[in-house]
Amino acid sequence: MLQATSQSGTILDKEIFIKVLHQLANCFLEEGTAYALYSHPKDDSIHFLCASGGEVEKVSLDAHFKEEGFLISPFYTVEETNNKWFIPAKSYFCFKIADDKIVFESENDRIAWDELCKKHLKSNHQTNPSTHFNFCKPKIGFEEGTLKETFVHTVNLAKKAILENRLTKLVPARTKTKEHTGDFSIVDKFLEMYFSFPMAFVNLHYTKEFGLWMGASPEILAELKDNRYFHTVSLAGTQWQKDSSSIKDVAWMQKEIEEQALVSRYIIDCFKKIRLREYEEIGPKTVRAGHLYHLRTDFYVDCLETNRQDLFPTMVELLHPTSAVCGMPKEAAVQILLDREAFDRSLFSGYLGPINLRDASHLYVNLRTGFLLEDKVCFFAGAGITEDSDPEKEWEETEMKINTLASLF
Repeated sequence: MLQATSQSGTILDKEIFIKVLHQLANCFLEEGTAYALYSHPKDDSIHFLCASGGEVEKVSLDAHFKEEGFLISPFYTVEETNNKWFIPAKSYFCFKIADDKIVFESENDRIAWDELCKKHLKSNHQTNPSTHFNFCKPKIGFEEGTLKETFVHTVNLAKKAILENRLTKLVPARTKTKEHTGDFSIVDKFLEMYFSFPMAFVNLHYTKEFGLWMGASPEILAELKDNRYFHTVSLAGTQWQKDSSSIKDVAWMQKEIEEQALVSRYIIDCFKKIRLREYEEIGPKTVRAGHLYHLRTDFYVDCLETNRQDLFPTMVELLHPTSAVCGMPKEAAVQILLDREAFDRSLFSGYLGPINLRDASHLYVNLRTGFLLEDKVCFFAGAGITEDSDPEKEWEETEMKINTLASLF
């Protein structure tokens, strides 16, 4: 076995650490152990947690839910009490990459790593010099996604419904598959995302229920820090970054401005439903996510001052699925998507993230994501359709979004 625990203190050799982490990820798939590896936007820390023998739980998110772990919700869930999947953080640590070293953030983090290696890596379990990864077979089915003709037809149907005042917006999605040989390290792919998308929530996670997913989401669904400060975001409008362009040079068309305003209005309507008037709104402003630009508005609430201790779970339930991934009105848009889309969105456009870890909870909309199979990766993307949408341009937008992640393969 690689000497994963041979160095003292909180510093390890980077090359050895990454090889051992890859070996652990393979072990987890063999054992069926759920895990998550992730990094927050604008944060150089990398977090790892796993069930480590514990089962993934189906839970209901409410103000009384205090367990520490990683929450996953698919795009569509039936109306039942426990409709989210939760990976309990039976083992959890945090580290940073400094040149050729791995630096754990505390001695406790280093101890958690050592214990994880001792538990899952047996002395006779030799690391294969190949980077081949043992891909899993999830319980959920997989279907090829939307052909261009079908997608364009859905866009035209959406525009017709909007003109007839049956919809305000619709966000149809599509998939695209890309073959791979499997001769790569999934941990290396995660690190490629980590270095390529510093403004995104970069994640790699596995459960027996949903399989192996990776992504780099630019969109916050909801955050709660210090059990007090609530934050959510409206993100819409998409432009490809040109070689010479910078944020100050980006100009937006009326279609993108109106699309982003619809998402902001949706959040404000959610505040109105619970009679919340005390919030701070900042934006819209142009932000960059990988090679794409978006319009973004931030909303902040002090839960203590407003006496809204249950705001985080309440708003998560109200916001999902947001108009940025579904449409408006929500109920009508969801039904059209379920009827029209010839594939299962599964975790795409659902939400995910760590809960109750280090006095904070962060949930992100699951965008720029891929589902890894034995010989291919399935990528997902959607486009916001309004009455001014051009079907050909909307298709091109989904291509841009998919290529953000697909370019790593």
